Amino acid sequence: MTVNRRGVKYTQSDLDTLNALRTDYAESADGLTATLQVVAINFQVDAATNNCRHN
Repeated sequence: MTVNRRGVKYTQSDLDTLNALRTDYAESADGLTATLQVVAINFQVDAATNNCRHN
């Protein structure tokens, strides 16, 4: 759960906007899933980039 929350905070770093939109996304499983997919893709890109640098 902590990773999920940090993922949302990562994608919306402005706390005022984050808090204002919380009621919209808090009940949206699709929205949260899509946000976390973006975070996962970013991690994959970073991992692939780091792997290329080591080879």
